[in-house]
Amino acid sequence: MIDSPRAILAGALSVVLLGAILAVFGTSGSQASGLVTPTPLGVATQIQVPADVEAPAIASFSNSPTCYRQAVGSGVCYIEWSYLYAAASSGSYIISMTVTIDDRLRAYHAGFFQTAMYVPSDFYGTGFKVTCGVPGSGGVPGMGRTYTYAIRARETGDGITSNTGAVICPADEVKIHLPLIQKP
Repeated sequence: MIDSPRAILAGALSVVLLGAILAVFGTSGSQASGLVTPTPLGVATQIQVPADVEAPAIASFSNSPTCYRQAVGSGVCYIEWSYLYAAASSGSYIISMTVTIDDRLRAYHAGFFQTAMYVPSDFYGTGFKVTCGVPGSGGVPGMGRTYTYAIRARETGDGITSNTGAVICPADEVKIHLPLIQKP
């Protein structure tokens, strides 16, 4: 027989916890062998959706991106947003949010039981690195390349939202000066 007060308390708590679990799941003495009972064969269950139910209303918000260069003459620019945000419709959760630039996946965020996803700009550091381009390469005189972007969020209720657009980068030409070397 166990005389330790801790062992007696642990055993009593185990019995109370098991009783609470059985009470929550509504099991009876005939179901004591398992908490889940199998569905009999031949029984079909079907969930009917009313015709007047609308599609989920997932929302995505972000400000317009900016494209900037840190060093003149490097040819390197960075695209950044001050934040990215997506909110699921009622009763759903955000599964994922992606950022694509010129149809290339640049960021993927996964959600886990969250009704909204917020990604601040400092999460990406300096931003997404791209080529600035020479003047007029994006169709705008005096400016560099134009990049298209898409921010897509998906939720558990099969809702998908997109925030798309374009951003123009400043022009920047890389000039390399090679030394003049004469052949002997």
